[in-house]
Amino acid sequence: FKIFGKILKNIDSNQYVFAIDIGDLVYDSAKEKYRIFYNMIKGEKTPFLVAIGNHDIADGGAGNYFDIFGKLYYSFHYGNSLFIVLDDSNEKRIDAVQMKWLEEQLKKNYRHKFIFMHVPPFDPRGNGGIHAARGLSDKRNATEFMNLMEKYKPDIVFSSHIHAYFDQTINGIEYITTGGAGAELWG
Repeated sequence: FKIFGKILKNIDSNQYVFAIDIGDLVYDSAKEKYRIFYNMIKGEKTPFLVAIGNHDIADGGAGNYFDIFGKLYYSFHYGNSLFIVLDDSNEKRIDAVQMKWLEEQLKKNYRHKFIFMHVPPFDPRGNGGIHAARGLSDKRNATEFMNLMEKYKPDIVFSSHIHAYFDQTINGIEYITTGGAGAELWG
């Protein structure tokens, strides 16, 4: 809570337009844990948006997430930028309905497009390969996602899930993994 509290103060003091947390809002999905998280962010001056992570759906927690935050995936625009927030919290794949929706979003005419997802399509510790341990486990789906990114060329794909920071470009697409908002860092 200490580090996350500092992050929240930084967000408000720098007058950002909004902030997006890309998952694992709670350690486990108990309603009380969601209540604690919500109480931390409810007083923020800066709009605080979220994506769902694997910890958020544990033990049926998707219902708790939905009751508090609404849709599991969504998009919005600000100025000439489109922001797309995905649900890959199952750690396996992005389902076919959501992939179709994603492509429809990517076709929209915005100068900038940003993707937010909890689990990266590949483990960045695997030298950019999609066969390492902590990316989406359905490698065919991960490849399909990355091919879609290469087709529509969003500015950046953000993910978390891995408790570290990585910034790499693969086939012209910038992938940033940033999983250090309070959890123990790995490696």
